[in-house]
Amino acid sequence: MRVLVTGATGFIGPHLVLRLAGEGHTVLTTSRSPSGPKGGTLHIAHDFASSAAFPNVGALDAVVHLAGNGDVASIRADPAAAAQINAQGTLNALLLASRHDASFVLASSQRVYQPRPQPLDEDAPAIPREPYGYTKLAAELYVAMAGRLFGLRGTILRFFTVYGPGQVVTSGVSGIVAIFGQRAVAGEPLLVMSHQRKDLVEVSDAVQAIALSLGAPSSPPRAYNVATGMPTSVLDLARAVKHAADSDSEIVEDFSEGDPGSLVADIFRARLELGYQPQVTLIEGLHRYVEWLRASRPRTA
Repeated sequence: MRVLVTGATGFIGPHLVLRLAGEGHTVLTTSRSPSGPKGGTLHIAHDFASSAAFPNVGALDAVVHLAGNGDVASIRADPAAAAQINAQGTLNALLLASRHDASFVLASSQRVYQPRPQPLDEDAPAIPREPYGYTKLAAELYVAMAGRLFGLRGTILRFFTVYGPGQVVTSGVSGIVAIFGQRAVAGEPLLVMSHQRKDLVEVSDAVQAIALSLGAPSSPPRAYNVATGMPTSVLDLARAVKHAADSDSEIVEDFSEGDPGSLVADIFRARLELGYQPQVTLIEGLHRYVEWLRASRPRTA
């Protein structure tokens, strides 16, 4: 397949490009960066949030749309800019896929859901609690529109808390594993502010779901949770990160945010229809991430 990966220089993109190239696909990459990740055949600097036309790169069999702004705090401050990239950018990428009769994979988010104590399946109410979630829900609706009106085939992948090598947080509050990991490696305190339970999925499992979904497009596109189905409290995560890093960091229990509700997935549909099965345990994934942090020495949060 000839696959275009948007947002290819972000966190998930480089992992996905290497996997798809390793499976024998021709991988074209695009982002706002002038240079692309390893493994791609051709990189195009392009901003899907703009009105600029995407250049002719030949036939495309699939588009994997990872481009977007996932910083919850910055989006709360400027929802209009976020809507432009997360919603309008998705529509522009959809129109490109439609012109090529290519299938489409959208990277969506757990944040389209309203947190609740029970595991969330794909039929749970889509009632976001912040502007970021609404921009991703709008993107999903554009995908549904393209499926129903244009016959577009594809999938919507609702990623829960993805973490792993390559993830660096330098501001904001998104990316709790990266925040804790960077601080634990530096010996800085780990601040636990809520009783929330999260569903933590290592990046290689997220990439597995994307690769599988390329072989199972539907029209209109179906939504799938990408997660582990295993709940982890923020406090237990802090303890696990501290242990993985063999760190002297103090764990500070504040709980000023209380319990905003759990975000834990039911992954039955992805298992049944995509053949998705998470492979990396939390302990293994945290050790991988800490090893990467120590080897790469990124700027800390």
